[in-house]
Parts: sequence; structure tokens; C-alpha cells
Amino acid sequence: MGSSFKVFRIPLKLRDLRLQIEPSCISRKAEHIVGSLLVDEQPRIITAFISQDGSGVDADQWAVSLHDFARDRPGSGYACDEWRLVNVPESLPLEVIAQFGGH
Repeated sequence: MGSSFKVFRIPLKLRDLRLQIEPSCISRKAEHIVGSLLVDEQPRIITAFISQDGSGVDADQWAVSLHDFARDRPGSGYACDEWRLVNVPESLPLEVIAQFGGH
């Protein structure tokens, strides 16, 4: 595998980021799908990580906090299957940074 990842600097300010959720897509779930958003005191995205040996995706899912990017095990609770992270810089139009579900 001769390919390597390219790293880009993204000129965003964290204070300009906003999370938008679709209230009608929030439900109580025991199991979550990768990409859904856990609705808690700190929103967290359900993710899966590639194992260190490169053999594939770990069977276990993790919840990554949008507050500090810490990860922990997701528990049962409320999740949202339609959300988007938007950048709202001062005096500029809103732009979508990341989106899950919906259109």
C-alpha cells in the first residue's frame, strides 16, 4: 500500500461552528448506527475506528464528543439520525461542514 493520507489545514474557528438537528429524527435507541448523533449534555457522534494493525474496522463503536473530541463507549439513550454541522462566520453566509442523514 504505497498511498498515504494528505493533510489539509481547514481555516475554521470553533466558535463559528453550530450543530443543527432535526427534532423529528430524535428517538430512544439501544443500538446506534455509525454517523448518528447521541443527544446528551455534550453531543457525540457514533464512529468506528480502523484497528492499528490495519486488518479492518473494530467491532466496537465509539462516541466522539464534538466538545473536546474525546471518545468513549456509547450507551443507550436518545440519538438523532439527521443532523449537520455548519460554519456561521460573522457577516458571511452559512456553510455546511458535515452532514448525516436527510437529503
